[in-house]
Amino acid sequence: MEGYVQKHHPNELDLDDLRLPSSTFYFYPQQAQRASFVEPRGPFQFFGDAATVDEMEFIVRAWHSGAFISRFLSSPWDAAPSIVSVAQWFSETTPSVDLASLFLCISLAFLLLFSLHRLYFRRLQSRLRKTLIPMADGSLSPHLNICSSQTPDQIFILSGQSNMAGRGGVESKHYKDGSVLKEWDHVVPPECDAEKGSIWCLNGKLDWVEACEPMHHDIDLGKVCGLGPGLVFAASVLRQWKGLKESPPSIGLVPCAIGGTQIKEWEKGSKLYEQMIHRAKYAIANSGTIKALLWYQGESDTCSSINVKEFPQRLKSLFMNIRRDLQNDELPIIQVGITAKHHPHPEWLEEVRCAQMAVNLPGVYYVDANGLALLEDNIHLTMHSQVQLGKWLADCYLNLLQDC
Repeated sequence: MEGYVQKHHPNELDLDDLRLPSSTFYFYPQQAQRASFVEPRGPFQFFGDAATVDEMEFIVRAWHSGAFISRFLSSPWDAAPSIVSVAQWFSETTPSVDLASLFLCISLAFLLLFSLHRLYFRRLQSRLRKTLIPMADGSLSPHLNICSSQTPDQIFILSGQSNMAGRGGVESKHYKDGSVLKEWDHVVPPECDAEKGSIWCLNGKLDWVEACEPMHHDIDLGKVCGLGPGLVFAASVLRQWKGLKESPPSIGLVPCAIGGTQIKEWEKGSKLYEQMIHRAKYAIANSGTIKALLWYQGESDTCSSINVKEFPQRLKSLFMNIRRDLQNDELPIIQVGITAKHHPHPEWLEEVRCAQMAVNLPGVYYVDANGLALLEDNIHLTMHSQVQLGKWLADCYLNLLQDC
């Protein structure tokens, strides 16, 4: 009998010699006589001291059925040609043919349903291909190009690391059991106030929702987010716009900042970069225009001399790639100069700041956060500092509009 090694007697089998070939799904029993197993072990223990060929064959058929289904799930088109042979195997005249036929019917039904599903999915994908959003690497977004009816007019990208994501109002809470947890105090300053429906935020599910702090709570995952400069920026722009006696536009903010990231994690082709470009393209899929990128990053690069040396070129390449992938060579970029207190390597901090100020690209503007109050960690801006930064960013943006 193929797959077994004969020992002591033609009808006496040792389970240690059971060999189920992995390259085939077919087993043809050549005997229908009673066979005794010597010292049954392992999964066959429940049969006791002896088992019939019927019981043995049931186990082998079940084993092979599972192997066939596993192969079909991993590569259905490779497994499909073996259906005829499997049908022949199941049609062997044995006492367990009824159960085997049941397995065959289940497998064939599964094959039919799975094939129909694949066919439907491919036809649907071809129909929707024109409505999907192209990514920077040429692939297509899995999300449909269908935004909310409340699509904003002017879009601003908020990106960088933790101070752009916002840690304003985040405090360390000490509990009686000795644990220390960070929590946001839920204080939203009046500078964030705006008319209902005037400021929108593209959330983590790519839905336009009315903006509220913390805007990065479903973007900068795994951290405690608080107040950032984005909402204050948008509200300040709208207030000053009204002073010009012009109809204020609706503003859409696209949060993309991730805390603790280095500049190399934002290079073209990286997960963070592609996600940012994808979200930006999705924001303008139906209407709207990207008006500026607000960029605040660099603190994480001040902890390594190698990162400091590579920072200037990486930053310049990043800005150039963003403009190229968003097809806007004149996209205004407002970057924030980093700040920190009691830095272990103040010379590295200063080198990064100088690199930020020295970016030699047209349309790149600089707002310095140096001197703003920091939290107790000496690196994150307080709530009041974030408010001030948001106002400075708004002033910078409105000034560049006047210059244009």
